[in-house]
Amino acid sequence: AMDAGIGNMEFCNLMEGAHLKPEYVAKNAFHQIPLFEDSDGFCVAESTAILRHIATNYMPSLYPSTPQAKAMVDWAMDLMSGTIYDVLA
Repeated sequence: AMDAGIGNMEFCNLMEGAHLKPEYVAKNAFHQIPLFEDSDGFCVAESTAILRHIATNYMPSLYPSTPQAKAMVDWAMDLMSGTIYDVLA
């Protein structure tokens, strides 16, 4: 969001339960981080979903336009966020 010039990061103190407060849960019923809130109030969680949303709406040059190329990028992002991350963690 910062690279796209559309937002900043905000600290969410999990130890103090910031993700469980009503105003946060209203934006994300699963109370997960990260959470992206767009300028129109639309909220989406999960890092890869956030990246797809920002690229599609604000930086389309970074996200392929053809379904096949988009699928390959999605595959790589999903692999990194699941399988590979679990192995490295």
